[in-house]
Amino acid sequence: MVGSGSEGGDGEASPFSTPLLPVSLSQSFDLLELYLELLGVRAPLLEKSETAPPDMGEALSSLCYASARVGGDLPELVAIRAQLAKKYGTEFVGEAADDATMAKW
Repeated sequence: MVGSGSEGGDGEASPFSTPLLPVSLSQSFDLLELYLELLGVRAPLLEKSETAPPDMGEALSSLCYASARVGGDLPELVAIRAQLAKKYGTEFVGEAADDATMAKW
């Protein structure tokens, strides 16, 4: 790995030196906002489908995951999670909240 300022004594960079996920709370909320906008636009399609569309997996899973962690601050996420549980089942929502759903996609 090319150095990024957090190299160890052996000259190798730490695998954690380059974050793959947003590092700031602001960036995380920006992603949530995008997922919520996508959910709003795709709501008519979701109403008609019996299973979660594969192209919505990341958004739906991320919203469920976030609701389990920041739902106290954002009650709307808890409501969305409840609606997704009603639509796709508590197993889907539980796996998403535990970060297991993305492995299936």
